[in-house]
Amino acid sequence: MCVIAVYTDNYPKLADLELMESFNKDGAGMAWIDNKSNKVEWVKGLKLSAKDIHDIISKRKINLPFVIHFRISSVGKTNDELCHPFTIETNDNNELKGTTEKGVLFHNGTNTNWSEELWQFCLARNVKIPEGELSDTRAMAYMISYLGNGYIENFAPDYDKYVVLTPKGLRTFGFFSHDDGKNYVSNTYHN
Repeated sequence: MCVIAVYTDNYPKLADLELMESFNKDGAGMAWIDNKSNKVEWVKGLKLSAKDIHDIISKRKINLPFVIHFRISSVGKTNDELCHPFTIETNDNNELKGTTEKGVLFHNGTNTNWSEELWQFCLARNVKIPEGELSDTRAMAYMISYLGNGYIENFAPDYDKYVVLTPKGLRTFGFFSHDDGKNYVSNTYHN
């Protein structure tokens, strides 16, 4: 099961990131609020390592809060494009890094009905299915771009965990555990 780590109070130790990565080897991603541009910035990919993330945080002097995700491929292929996060935009082109004024979605869990939900959603709204690689989380981010967080609150599996990070802050959905530093983790399998 993937892990989402939400850092609100303290910065991560490299050893903690490496432990999460060792249990979730199918890629990583992170997102943070760039206070200068008032946008969310993100980076993701298969080769993004715990050390890379730790270096980005320290070299770029990333401010709290920020979110990190280490993936296990449970839905969709194992590739760069399906690493988290996904932008919450109707014109999502699924880039590996960039900025957004809308926000990004991280997910820990599996939505088994995602393809049917996406098809029905697009048909009902007369919108196109996003181009490129798809997974449950990318489909959910696309639907959230139209429905807002109401999609998570009303339709997404309630036993999963979600983080939406926007320029205004972050919101978690589902049960998150606190670590020693008062930060949040979606599961503690890596401990």
